[in-house]
Amino acid sequence: MRTPWPWLTLIGLALIPWLLATGLGVVWLWQQGQLYLFTGLSATLFFITWYVARWLNKKQVSYFSELPVFQPDRLPCPAAEEAWSTVEKIADSLNPSEYPLNDFSKLIPLSRRIITQVAKHFKPNSEAAELEIPLPGILLIVERVSHDMRELLTSQVPASHLISIQDGLVLWRWKENLKRFGILGDVGWMLASPISAILQKSRMALLKRVARYPLSELERWLLQSLARKLGHYAILLYSGMLWMDQSSMETLSPESANDLKNADRLRQSRLEEPLRMLVAGQTKAGKSSLINALFGELQSPTDVLPLTQTLLPFRLEQDGELLGIIFDSPGYGNDISWAEENLEELQRIDLVLLVCSAVHAGRAADWHFLETLRTQYAQTPDRIPPPVIVILTHIDSLRPTREWNPPYDFERTSSLKENQIRSCIEHVAESLRIPLEQVQAVCLKSGDEWNIEAIWTVIAAHLPQARRTRYLRCLKHGYERERWELILRQLRSTGRVIGGGIKQVLQKKS
Repeated sequence: MRTPWPWLTLIGLALIPWLLATGLGVVWLWQQGQLYLFTGLSATLFFITWYVARWLNKKQVSYFSELPVFQPDRLPCPAAEEAWSTVEKIADSLNPSEYPLNDFSKLIPLSRRIITQVAKHFKPNSEAAELEIPLPGILLIVERVSHDMRELLTSQVPASHLISIQDGLVLWRWKENLKRFGILGDVGWMLASPISAILQKSRMALLKRVARYPLSELERWLLQSLARKLGHYAILLYSGMLWMDQSSMETLSPESANDLKNADRLRQSRLEEPLRMLVAGQTKAGKSSLINALFGELQSPTDVLPLTQTLLPFRLEQDGELLGIIFDSPGYGNDISWAEENLEELQRIDLVLLVCSAVHAGRAADWHFLETLRTQYAQTPDRIPPPVIVILTHIDSLRPTREWNPPYDFERTSSLKENQIRSCIEHVAESLRIPLEQVQAVCLKSGDEWNIEAIWTVIAAHLPQARRTRYLRCLKHGYERERWELILRQLRSTGRVIGGGIKQVLQKKS
């Protein structure tokens, strides 16, 4: 860099009168005996100024630390949670010196790196997972990130909407010039043009005051916010959620429409996608009796022999409102299980009611069913498993067998019957690795039904997770439907263009 010697020489010549005046002032203070007092006051003011400057700098940094760090409201599935953890590690490691915000040649590779890392979590077996999306998906990410960064900058940096790009460039050049010339440049500017220097200095001070943050920390916050926003929208894109919203459940999926027709209760032409609840359990555990108790009327036959060999759907209604579709399943045992042959059906379930008999000591078959369910969902990281609620039946047959005098309090266990019921609940929860609050004891014996209402309470407590399961289940169906609708619109548009071209050719020939 060439040193501006002519300018430095002019500044030096202009400083000579001021240096002479300073020297004469020091001599005068010494003659008047005030030099030591002046030196002491100057030193005191210097240290006060230095201390206040440090305090203001710390206050600016602490204010910056209060700026929000973006976190998504919720993540749809385990793969999304793992991907977000990767995005956070990348964002926390970013340094503005390595990725300047004004250097797109470095920001573009960073963006691709984040998108690639996210894509691998959803398509681990693909060699180029980031490319397995439609082109408009990337454009949609750019649109969403740009919008969010604009909102973030406007809401968090005071008067950022008033500072022009030209102001920012002037501020940057002023900062670089200050580094180059130091205090000599400021003094020379004052001597050459006092009015202009005062106005420009005031403007620069105002711009620095508006920013309120150390420039390097502001750049770091913006860079990390950009990385987090980009990673978040990439997660939504590769999980399928960026294309969809809750409207995807306003139309029945083909499976649910067919099941409702089989139940012969479909009365409406357009319904919201219902929750699909499965009642499973060992043979003679009380599945059909539970369904009858929930419906309040005889909907499923009960017998000493298992009658259900396929999943039977029933409309679950309350006060005329469709609450969901409930499926009665075949009973399973240690040697008989229908789950392995119906893995696709398990993927269409939003909530599971697992019926277990309190007087049946064997839990291997129940454990095997739950492991099949867990293994199936472990292979689909873009989905979450449905919540499992265990319904403990036949509690009236626990010791003492002749005693049945409800209600019973499972918490206080003041009687032998209550103690037996509590012990059975804890044993089932531990054996099946189910949280204790998800095990509910009931009596389904005809004429002695008890605690049925508690089932609805537990179901209501797990409805948010069941709805998340339903939402992710509908994403694929909704995406496919939307894709075909888009193809049809494109074909219609192409047809109109081709038709218009043929019409013009025919008109010219005629």
